[in-house]
Amino acid sequence: MEDFKRKVSRGVRWTGINTISATLIQLVELSVLAHLLGPETFGLMAIISVVVGLAGVFSDVGLSSAVIQRKSPTHEELSTLYWINVGTGFVVFILFTLISPLIATSFGSTELRSMLPVAALSFVITSFGTQFVALIHKQLRFDIVTKFSVASSLLGMSVSIILALCDFGVWALIWGDLSTTLSLTIMRVAWAKTANMLPSLHFNWQDKRGYLSFGSYRVATLFINQIHSRIDLLLIGALLGPVVLGYYNIAFRLAMAPIMKINSILTTVAFPAFSSVQDNEVLLKKGFMKMIGLVTSANAPILVGMAALAPLLVPALFGEQWRPSIPLVQVLAIYSLLRSFANAASSLILAKGKADWAFYWNLALSLLVPPVIFAAAKTDSVLNICYALVALQMLIFFVHYRLFVRNLIGPCFNEYVKVILRPVILAACMGVLMFLASNFAPISNNILALSLSAIGGICAYAALSLVFQRPVVSEIMTFFIVKRKRQLLP
Repeated sequence: MEDFKRKVSRGVRWTGINTISATLIQLVELSVLAHLLGPETFGLMAIISVVVGLAGVFSDVGLSSAVIQRKSPTHEELSTLYWINVGTGFVVFILFTLISPLIATSFGSTELRSMLPVAALSFVITSFGTQFVALIHKQLRFDIVTKFSVASSLLGMSVSIILALCDFGVWALIWGDLSTTLSLTIMRVAWAKTANMLPSLHFNWQDKRGYLSFGSYRVATLFINQIHSRIDLLLIGALLGPVVLGYYNIAFRLAMAPIMKINSILTTVAFPAFSSVQDNEVLLKKGFMKMIGLVTSANAPILVGMAALAPLLVPALFGEQWRPSIPLVQVLAIYSLLRSFANAASSLILAKGKADWAFYWNLALSLLVPPVIFAAAKTDSVLNICYALVALQMLIFFVHYRLFVRNLIGPCFNEYVKVILRPVILAACMGVLMFLASNFAPISNNILALSLSAIGGICAYAALSLVFQRPVVSEIMTFFIVKRKRQLLP
């Protein structure tokens, strides 16, 4: 048990390093490309990302999550599942290529007709390495994940920036993404060969028994989740045009970056960790509360600070042409914080083998979210869409606790809210100080004002945390500095 705890703690540290590195690389890439490319280019790329993301859900057939959830898969089973993944990747690519002209026509863009099939090559490339990253996760070898991720991200960023400088437009983003995917897959296959985990030519349809039932719910859940979580991009692109979509896309990517990255520090490790103790409700509850506290303590100051400093942050990062994104960033930062709570619970649901619960939940959201977003989009105001997302997420927070958290680890609403509320209040105090400093300090240089306000906010939040939530600070120190003892699970 102690060895397992050390692996979990080590996994969290390495996932944290991966997340921080990926965030910095993404921020640099987004900042440079936003100066080189206009809103319309990012709008087109947003459409490509959404439709490719929807199709890409099917390329894995949910088998990666099933491999992690299953305690002891055999080599024969893994070989069969590997070839199913590869075959599915090719099938999804072919089908997607055939319907690309229809998708391009739906968005009124002839450019998409040639871009979509090229972007869809990622289905084939990814299929050759998907199972290996699942096995790496299962072994809690997140040091390997980090090294591969950083190397491939740097390569993809370099390709995108070089091509953007050569006036490739949206193609710079497409080829950059494909470069990242290809290099990552090559490294995963090389690792599998070194670790003697390459599949054999064995294939027996009976080996998939139990995996596809779990995986099918996982695929359906991810697909529906993609629809209701990205329907805003599709509707904005269709109703308000690619330029408005470009402003929204930049704001959304900036606001969502913390929870997409920070949450993965713990949730990526939490799934295999929780799966190993899925029958112990006491350990699950303690581990889950610890995870929620850490996630909120990390997300809240970043997102609140982002909202407070958006008038200085957006022009500094992306240029003056992106000023229309400022109010969008401020509202979406609040939406992102609310969304992070439900996002963090996903590993708990999967660890308990309740992939069908997640499916039905996302199915319900897919029926609720699109009408709300559509009604807001019909006002011709992209800001109203942001407000609608915040209001909807507030409702989802309470329903999600009642349906999932309560049923999986028992009644704990007061404890759940207390764990979340404390860092949020501290972050709000920090945000007020940041806002006052950035707006009323006698500093004419915007970059200097932004830097000093951010540093002051960080110091204020750190001081408040040391006074009012010292155990959380100790936990973070344990994960990322002190190489010993404590971990996600008690």
